[in-house]
Amino acid sequence: MKRKTKYSLTLAFGLFLISIATIAWGGSEEKARRMYNQALILLNEHEPFKAEELLKDIVSNYMDTSVATEAIGTLQMMKSFRIIEECGNAEAQVNLLTLVTAMNDYYKDHKAYATSMNELEEKYGFRIFDKGTTVTILFADEKSYIVKASHERGDKIYLVKGPTIPGPGSIHVVDKDISGVPDEKGNKRLSFQDLEGFWYPQKMPTIFVAKGMVTNNYPGIRSFLKIRSNILDSRGNVVRSKTVYAGNLISDEELRSLSMKEIDERLDNKSGKNKANVNILPFSSVPFMVIFDELPKGVSEFTVEAASSSPAGKE
Repeated sequence: MKRKTKYSLTLAFGLFLISIATIAWGGSEEKARRMYNQALILLNEHEPFKAEELLKDIVSNYMDTSVATEAIGTLQMMKSFRIIEECGNAEAQVNLLTLVTAMNDYYKDHKAYATSMNELEEKYGFRIFDKGTTVTILFADEKSYIVKASHERGDKIYLVKGPTIPGPGSIHVVDKDISGVPDEKGNKRLSFQDLEGFWYPQKMPTIFVAKGMVTNNYPGIRSFLKIRSNILDSRGNVVRSKTVYAGNLISDEELRSLSMKEIDERLDNKSGKNKANVNILPFSSVPFMVIFDELPKGVSEFTVEAASSSPAGKE
């Protein structure tokens, strides 16, 4: 009899604990569900950032509820459909075009473009109201300007080179991430134009000159653009390779009179002649030359590739 009584009391106490846990769990489930429904309403009202905050709160604070699983799925959906990123991109574009309007208004009064955001914020009404947007004046003077905007949630960087009329057609787009490829050397966003290669028989022995323009397609100012050129044989094998800095041009007279050692020293000037290879603005180009001597017979073509560059202010 005593054993039966003891068993009954133990069972009753266990059921009491279970009932308390059930009530508590039910309360958490109900609260999480209310938060989840509110997040769906925010999504429908085009407020993805607020919706994301609620969903993350559910996952962090109510992980043991079934609603947390739904919240995780919704967050993944938002990411896969790029809802958050696209909203961030749109907000960055709007802020950038607002900045362009402020720059144009500033120019009317000063006959030059503003170099500081403070000037536009104090007197020309420029404001950034959405969280996470960064707007920057990269360059401005009496004739032109370059401005940039991005959002911490977006996957694009937007650039405008003025003077221009504010509008989608004035915006240049740069992907923040180039297919996940690391860019530690700073060579992924350099491109080439006006390439040409020719033999220069006026110098003995004959030399080969590769030249062209290299363009900074980064969203920021770059320096010390470095170029590599390869000479290939008829089978496509590299027989000679040379690396130089942009911004160093050798005149015809110098090609004839300078030794190859002197030419190489000039082409290895990191800053370029008259600092032509320093502080290269986005969309701007720098000339370069690569000069080879004593090439073997049978060479058939040359290639040019970007070797490296540095953000402005860094060696």
